[in-house]
Amino acid sequence: KVTDILMNHLDEIVEEKEKYDQKMADYNAGRRKTKPSFSVPTFLSFIRSPFCASFTIKGKDDASHKPYQFMAINAHLIFGTSSDRWREFEALVNWIRDRVVQQDKMYYPNYVLLGDLNLDYDNPGRDFAKMESLMKGIDVGTPDEIHVNFPFLDVHPNESEHFTSNVKLSQRYDQIGLFFRDTDGECVGFPTHAENKYMGKDDNGP
Repeated sequence: KVTDILMNHLDEIVEEKEKYDQKMADYNAGRRKTKPSFSVPTFLSFIRSPFCASFTIKGKDDASHKPYQFMAINAHLIFGTSSDRWREFEALVNWIRDRVVQQDKMYYPNYVLLGDLNLDYDNPGRDFAKMESLMKGIDVGTPDEIHVNFPFLDVHPNESEHFTSNVKLSQRYDQIGLFFRDTDGECVGFPTHAENKYMGKDDNGP
């Protein structure tokens, strides 16, 4: 996979390396004060590999509530430049989506992403629009029953502001993502984006 990515983006990588070499030459010659750093212009591999584990959670009673069966993914993405973070995030969500699409090859068809995704919202209007665009288009070309839902991207119905997770309460680094296949049309177990506003109101769960 990494080799394929390298070959597909070789021209970009070579171009970036040439820029880096020039900056390094300027630094060594004293024409530049700060030592340059080299950043690969495409995603190659996760800096910290996500962990994945399967879970089965029984419902209130076996007769009327099917157990929730899902794969939980814990991820702590890179804390680098904004573009570095975005490339890792995009690669991660696309990978999970592809696993859900390939249901016949998966241990469980549904995934829950839990992690510090280091998504910054320094410019909320711009950054959220970018995120929203990715989420709305991530299931394009997949079967209709594929759903992706990031509940924390919306304001909870009982709150007036978005959920924040850093000390200054200014960023939404930590997120939960639900990736699932609704084969019966009832979305049993996991809420769709449209159902987020109803979550937490039923004592028996979603």
